[in-house]
Amino acid sequence: MTDQLPEQLGRGERVPTKPLSEPMPLDQLPADLFERVLYDVANFTIGFARLDRDTHDVHLIGSGTLVAAGGKRAILTAQHVVQALPKSGRIGLILGEHRQTPSIDAAATHVSFSDRGSVVSDGPDIALVTLTEAVAGTIEAKKSFYNVESRRDAMLTSPLPQDHGFWVAQGFVGERTIVVEYRPEGSPLWKRFFHMSAAGGPQSETIVGKYDYVEMPVIPVRNPDVPTSFGGMSGGGLWQIPLHRNAQGVIEYFRPLLSGVIFYQYDEIEQRHLKCHFRRTVYGPVLESLLGPNR
Repeated sequence: MTDQLPEQLGRGERVPTKPLSEPMPLDQLPADLFERVLYDVANFTIGFARLDRDTHDVHLIGSGTLVAAGGKRAILTAQHVVQALPKSGRIGLILGEHRQTPSIDAAATHVSFSDRGSVVSDGPDIALVTLTEAVAGTIEAKKSFYNVESRRDAMLTSPLPQDHGFWVAQGFVGERTIVVEYRPEGSPLWKRFFHMSAAGGPQSETIVGKYDYVEMPVIPVRNPDVPTSFGGMSGGGLWQIPLHRNAQGVIEYFRPLLSGVIFYQYDEIEQRHLKCHFRRTVYGPVLESLLGPNR
């Protein structure tokens, strides 16, 4: 399913109204709207895992977003996540509600774009893992790839203002991993990995060279119990969710917009700040690496 979401989810049609920019607390938005948004965004999100064959254990490495462009399919993530991936053997993928962790051959992946700075909090920290057609097809049976090529011009030349709609950071949080059940010795250990959508609004946008950055103060959607660490969410996506009112005054949402990649958490006690690469990075150098020099 390569990104076949309608422009306006829920009704499947496009309504010529202006996006909603009026101030509104997140907890006043309809609960079912959140559920639909988070389901749709999660459909593009995966987790990376390391499989320990000796102990039958599975360890969360980080998160990623499934993207497509130029006839290629890939996983957009952070470079430090790619650095931790197995270089041979199997790479575990967390794709959803599965009793077993699917895996792919490391040889079926290629790091087609990668950059990381010497100061981890400054960045850059961005990477793209291109998949073979066979592996991409297997993943596509369960998830969707977000078409970054079709949004390039709009995201680079006329992006939606940041105060339109709301924003979510999407990925897996290692702190919330749950050991579900112990089995007899020699049998697999069951774990449940926690997929989180944390809501907030971007701030402190900066541009350094060919990369741009934004900070994202976050709180989990409809859950005040903020994790002490968002480790595992690195490589996950930053999404803008445009809202509008229809002719009946009901708040609806348009297609979620992939707008960045999470790569660092500021260690603050009272508030969590995630640092992310932003639009210019995703739709500039990263997308160009998929399309090639002549596109």
